[in-house]
Order: sequence, then structure tokens, then C-alpha cells
Amino acid sequence: GVAERGREESRARGRRSGSGRGPEREPDYPNTEFVSQKRAWRERRPRGGMQVAVRESARDSLREMAAAKPSEASQPCCHRGSEPSHPLRVVSWNIGLRGLATLASSTAASFDAPDVHGISRRQSFGSLAALLAALDADIVCFQEVKLREMERHLALVDGWDSYFSLCRAREPRTSGGRYAGVATFCRTGCRPRLAAEGVTGVLDSSIGHRASLVAESSEEELRQIDSEGRCVITVHADLALLNVYAPANTASDPEESERRRAFKASFLRALELRCRDLAAAGLRVLLIGDMNISPSRLDSAREAELLQAPPPPSASRLWLQALLGPPRPFFADAFRALHPARGGAYSCFHVASGADRHNYGSRIDLALLAPPPLLPSTGQAGSGQAGSGLADGSSAHASVGATAPPSRRGGPSFDLSLFSDCSAAAPPLSLHACEIVELEGSDHLPLRLLLSGLEQRSPPPQ
Repeated sequence: GVAERGREESRARGRRSGSGRGPEREPDYPNTEFVSQKRAWRERRPRGGMQVAVRESARDSLREMAAAKPSEASQPCCHRGSEPSHPLRVVSWNIGLRGLATLASSTAASFDAPDVHGISRRQSFGSLAALLAALDADIVCFQEVKLREMERHLALVDGWDSYFSLCRAREPRTSGGRYAGVATFCRTGCRPRLAAEGVTGVLDSSIGHRASLVAESSEEELRQIDSEGRCVITVHADLALLNVYAPANTASDPEESERRRAFKASFLRALELRCRDLAAAGLRVLLIGDMNISPSRLDSAREAELLQAPPPPSASRLWLQALLGPPRPFFADAFRALHPARGGAYSCFHVASGADRHNYGSRIDLALLAPPPLLPSTGQAGSGQAGSGLADGSSAHASVGATAPPSRRGGPSFDLSLFSDCSAAAPPLSLHACEIVELEGSDHLPLRLLLSGLEQRSPPPQ
């Protein structure tokens, strides 16, 4: 009834707008599971596995989106050739302080009462459409959505497709499943040609390229790694985008702490293997999200203020530094590639103590690119390694909605032959900007980057 009338209205609007898309139809997903997931939404039947929400018409969503730029929803962001006219805008944001349900709530107050520091913090944007519009991106990657079950109004919004991975573990430690969880929202013009839940491919093998994982771990181990809803992979043209929420070890009990340490090590190892397999297949790779790792001393206010020698780096930092090189880096840290020596650039804060008001935090929300990208100032690949620790004289954060000018300090240049084998398989993307932006609503700040150079290629062989 109502849903069918809504779809008819959506088709009529498409014909009137002259967008060239024609009547709305089922997306050509390469596997029947995604099609069945969409049908499950329309039939309002719960299903397990990957949750995929595809655009449907709703009058309230149209009203909420009226303030956004109407043409961007249908404007393609992936072009043939190496210089797209509309660079791909990607935003990553850990929203764990509120969770997706609160940030998109139409009933919660926009700001909460002042805390003990006299600070009133944003609690809600009023709707999912308003939240996405505020981030001004083509692809939005959320971490810590904290949903136990899928909720229609938190997944469906006009002009966007969404892809979720939620926590499957139902135990006290995970608040009965209302824990972790990631979601990737893509404008319909940037609809991925492939999408899958999880790092390992054991939950959904449609993307493929997981031979190293299968050879190293049992299926039970792989299912355990993907049990907490920590990754969604989408493939846009020849770019594999991994939206990741890496584990943190905050347990006070020694036995539990050891279990979480082992789990984090297993997760990071699986993540590395999957990224290497995707790159070896000829895909460019963007690993983005809350990694719960500060790459260097420069990325931690606590470490930066130490006068004595810093403590030994954690195992996870050593893992990341090995991937960033030298001598043969696999990834480049996009932020450091453009801002190699910028200090005070933090993305995560202990807001209960008011640390965000004093910029006392850490940079653990990262965007890692393989192969390392071309930089606007040099046309060469940037290392993404931290510099000497001296500030580069520019602001640590940018304002949301504004395109930050690319840094003119491109960082060191490298011969591409020195990079890992993925460089030969796929040419690097061009990185135009990567900034931490000021936007209230969580204990993390969003990370925003602009990329160009995507190419429409035939799907790589499985």
C-alpha cells in the first residue's frame, strides 16, 4: 500500500527531474544474497547476514533533504579516466558517544544539558538525512553505530544506500549486542559494484580475494574475528574501501585483557592479509575508520608532553608502523602524507574530563591508502610518515563542510618501484585533502578526505 505508492511517486519524480536514471529498479548486485536482503527490507522480514538498505521514497525524508544540494544525490562520483570532475569525498566518523539511534533521533533534544564543565554538547541532528547532509560527502563511514537490530529509519534515506555490519555476540560484555557495529552510507551516484560484511569473507564471500586468510585460519577462527560487527567492504570502480572499527583493549581484569589482546592481534592480522589480497588482485585499497592506534608519538598528546624517553611502542603500533614502512611501505597514512609534521592534530578525546576543549587527545581515526597516493604539490607518492614533530604552522583541524586547501608540503617523494607489489598492479590515486573536521556529536571528530583517479574497470578475477 503505502510503500508501493511511495515507490510510484519516486519513479514519477525521477521522470520529471530528467536525471537520466529512469525508473527506480533493483540494483545489479552480483550475488543473489544482496537482492534477497533488499527484498527482506521491503517485506519487513528479519534476515541474518549482511544488512543492505536501498533507497526508497518517504515524504519526511524528502522534506529533510530539501536543505541539501538536490543534484548531488544523482551526480556520479566515479568516472572513466584518471581525472574525475567531481572528486570522491569520503568521511569517517566514530559516533560511539551517542550511537546512530540518538544522533539521528527526531525526538531527542539537539543539545544536552551542560555538564560539570558547563559544556552543552550536541545530542542529535534531528534525522538521519540531516546527519548525512551535515557531513557533506559522497561516502560516509560510521563506526560504533551501537544497534542491536536493524531499524528502518536508521538505514533508509532518499538518495543513499547503506551497508551495515552489526555485533552478533549476545553477552554482557557487548551489552547484549548493542555494541560496536559499522555502517557505510553511499550516495546512489556512488553505489558500489560489490559489497560484503566482515574482514575475512566468511560471512559473505562475494568480493573474494581472501586466499591468504583461508590458508592461515580455520572457519571457526574467521567467524570469531567477524563476530563483533567491525568491518564493511565496498568496491567503487577499482577502489576497495574498508570501513573498520578496530578492537581496543580496555579490560581491567588480567585474563580478559589477555583475551582482548589476542583478539586484537588476530583482527589486525586478518585485516592486513585481506588488504594485501585485494591489492594483489589489482584494486586500490582505502582502509578508513577508528583503528584504535596512534601511529606515532606526534599523534598522542600524552606522549608528546613527556620529557623523558617514551615507553616502548605497543604491539599494534609496531604492526602499523611496519605497514607504513620504510623500506617498502604497503600503506600511506593520508593525513601525514599531506601534513608530515603537524602537531596537535587529534581526533579522539576524553570528553567527560573536558579534554576536547583543551585539544588533549590522540589521533586514532586514520585513512590508509595502498598504493601510497600522488600528492598535489609534487605528483609523487607520499610516505605518510610523521615528521620531526614540529608544527607546520597550519591549523590542526578544519571546519566541517569546507574543502581544506591541499598542503604544499607534500612530504618526501619516493620511487614507486620501492613500494610493495600492489603499486605495479594498480596506479596510485591522487590525494587532494585529508583533514580532521570540527563537528560536535561524539568523542571523536570526523576525518574527511578528497580523492581522484578512480577508473571503471572490469571486475578482477576471483
